Amino acid sequence: MWQALHDEFQSHDVDIISIALDTPTGAAPWLEPLRSDSNLALIDEALITVAAFGWVNVPSALWFDETGTIVRGPEISFVKAKQPMAINDAISAEQREMFDYINAFPHSGEAWLDALRDWVTRGAASRFALPPREVVSRSRAHGIEQARAAAHYSMGEHLRAIDASAALAHFRRSHELDPEQWNRKRQAWALHGGSEPFETTFLAEMRAYGATSFYPEVNLDS
Repeated sequence: MWQALHDEFQSHDVDIISIALDTPTGAAPWLEPLRSDSNLALIDEALITVAAFGWVNVPSALWFDETGTIVRGPEISFVKAKQPMAINDAISAEQREMFDYINAFPHSGEAWLDALRDWVTRGAASRFALPPREVVSRSRAHGIEQARAAAHYSMGEHLRAIDASAALAHFRRSHELDPEQWNRKRQAWALHGGSEPFETTFLAEMRAYGATSFYPEVNLDS
């Protein structure tokens, strides 16, 4: 989809940069099919952009104007209509509960993509391009606890190649300090073979923090 948008927006001198918040192995199935002349695609295994921009899950996006100023985001950036998961009567109660949470995720569907196209076409005149004060007011809070969480995650990333148990401890502390930062949870779980080393499950996290922590709602009224 992002490659198609890259092609669509070229006539407007708009570039798309895709960033995979994943390991090279995990990102490979999505990056290998890209054409050599496609949009720039990067891998952020250490989640440096999470600390820099504050997005809490994927897919998320930021819009930068020609001066390098952020005019929208970070926010969840779905580009297709939501497809609810079918719930089979034969599944367990826990599976049903998990699917209920997934179906409850806020989803802007194609409306976000329509807003992006409006901005690409109209630029600063688009009602979806926000002034700096509004961008800041919509951004996720980043107080001392979030800063400590980022520091612990960074330390875990530094240690994971040399001391897996120490890295795990720092990752766990990062999650405790900023429990609704799902990008760090998902990456740490992937690096450690699942959520079990963190003594939790996806369902337990959903029960604790809810569907809107996983995918915060997007305000497209403006």
